[in-house]
Amino acid sequence: MKNWNKLQQNFVQKLLEYYQQTRYELGYDIAFNENYPLVETTDQILEMIELDRIVVPYGNIRKG
Repeated sequence: MKNWNKLQQNFVQKLLEYYQQTRYELGYDIAFNENYPLVETTDQILEMIELDRIVVPYGNIRKG
């Protein structure tokens, strides 16, 4: 928890990169689409989303 702010900024940066890449792949960097506006900063992406929680699945835990 003491590193939450640093972790959150890292997550937000990765979300921004993912958004920008997806926008590019869909061609919305060329043609306007109101659902995929130009977002260039982490502050802009934070205006669009809210980080509520992060879930990390446990890969090797099995019931039974």
